Amino acid sequence: MQRKMPRHPNNSIQVHVKNVTIISKVKRNLRRLAKAPKLIEHIEKKADWPEGVFHTIDCETHRTSILNIDLPNRFVTKFVHNMLPTGNRVHLYKTYYDDRCPSCFAEQEDRRHLLTCPDPERRKWKSKVLKELREACDRTDVGQPMIQILVDGLYHELDDCQMENTTSHPDNLQQLIVEQNNIGW
Repeated sequence: MQRKMPRHPNNSIQVHVKNVTIISKVKRNLRRLAKAPKLIEHIEKKADWPEGVFHTIDCETHRTSILNIDLPNRFVTKFVHNMLPTGNRVHLYKTYYDDRCPSCFAEQEDRRHLLTCPDPERRKWKSKVLKELREACDRTDVGQPMIQILVDGLYHELDDCQMENTTSHPDNLQQLIVEQNNIGW
């Protein structure tokens, strides 16, 4: 049996639900607890993830990363929620708009194609992004093995393939690579 957190004398209320102790913002947190299972199920289904993969994600770190990124908020939001005006999305409401990729003329331009397009100009852009990412990571306290995994993983993702030969990475980080391959880089 899970032990409940003792109530702090300054808390006017404390609620225990599903092994979670709520000590502030009670209404919001109760609503979040009630809606979470359906929301998680929806996210896993939409992302085509196996059941339970969502719980391997550190949502607070994801949130912090998005808030601290050096890109316009609107772009990040549209990118994360697959709402960028790519050919296939614009074609939905402007049927006269060509849904093919304007760079390589692939049959349909979607978010995935935007990142993996083989056009030489987009490949230059991808190389620049990976270089800037490595430089940004080098200015942090993140260890080199983690930085290398991030850069390698994104390189493979942008080349539209999974990182398969992981033997050059430390054994204690192999599970991280497997889990990241499951959700995408």
